[in-house]
Amino acid sequence: MKKGKLLMALVALGLAILACSNINPLGDSNINFNPLGDGSLKVETSLSLDLIQTALETAGNFDQVVGLTLEPRNGYIYVHADQVEIQGVTGNDVSYHLELSSSQGDLIAKITNVQSGNNALDSSHFESYNEQIAEILTDENGLEDLTNFESVSITPDGVSVVVIIETGSSN
Repeated sequence: MKKGKLLMALVALGLAILACSNINPLGDSNINFNPLGDGSLKVETSLSLDLIQTALETAGNFDQVVGLTLEPRNGYIYVHADQVEIQGVTGNDVSYHLELSSSQGDLIAKITNVQSGNNALDSSHFESYNEQIAEILTDENGLEDLTNFESVSITPDGVSVVVIIETGSSN
């Protein structure tokens, strides 16, 4: 019985390390692991802006994006592109806020304050992109069925996340 629990703990630790290496692909060593009483693992780390940028580009299925930049601010990421082309429509000087949060263990992405040139666009048109962005970021860790997002915090220093990784012994 003890061998089984030890093996399960080693497998869970290996999975946690794998998950965090993908959540934090730039190799930032600021990763904290905290075992919880139920056998699950609480992991505090960060999402890289490169990973978020890739998710934004992938979710949009853009024909072309020129000059895409991301700037973390308090509570959101300011996203700007000089030019965006999607489905034959081109937008110049496009910007928006990307808000990331968690709800019931899921990562939530929300695009707000969308501007193209000096024209504001209705953020409700971006619901499918919001879902795709969250799905891409969640699936990057490869353990979407075992990982619960506890919190997401965006500051000018970056994007911090806390996830709970369910091990076999925590179920």
